Amino acid sequence: MAQQIKQPQQAQLSITEQLAFSTVRIQVTTKEGSGTGTGFFFNFLDDGKQYIPAIVTNKHVVKGSLQGSFLLTSANDDGTPNLTLHIPVTLDNFESRWIPHPDDNVDLTIMLIAPILTEASQKGFKPFLIPFNKTIIPSDNQLKELTSVEDILMVGYPIGIWDQKNNYPIFRRGITATHPANDYNGKQEFMTDAACFPGSSGSPVFLFNV
Repeated sequence: MAQQIKQPQQAQLSITEQLAFSTVRIQVTTKEGSGTGTGFFFNFLDDGKQYIPAIVTNKHVVKGSLQGSFLLTSANDDGTPNLTLHIPVTLDNFESRWIPHPDDNVDLTIMLIAPILTEASQKGFKPFLIPFNKTIIPSDNQLKELTSVEDILMVGYPIGIWDQKNNYPIFRRGITATHPANDYNGKQEFMTDAACFPGSSGSPVFLFNV
């Protein structure tokens, strides 16, 4: 289901401020207890007019989850983020709402959120989020232009830590530990050297040479 939504006013926000509104803290409840993870907003099939909005995270974040919840930041009438007003979302049968990557070796899953955004708007809320799309993914040529050691930035919720009042994530810096263009041990992966903790799963990682 494609959805067309007016984009938020990104020009008034710095790059890192924009990144702060690209992620979401995912709280899950399973038979064993509760846990947290990170998701990020991504627009699939984005042609500049329509797209399919989704949240992306790791499969293991939502595995076995009976219920899940997260907060969306609300927007002011002028399109800027309202840090004092948040939109709570709680969903039952949480794991079944996600579409896992068909390859068992790829730890990724997505949840389509057009119905959630539409329902929020119908209730008078204007969700403020800044999604990514495929243009942010580097090409093979761009990867080859990098070096083995590049500065990276990870945005997420390590061990569930966050600024609850402002619905803000935690930023962590690190470096690439192997060359991003080279498959690590024959897999389409590369290593990073960064402080990762449970709850960081699903965090987007950015090249950040600023």
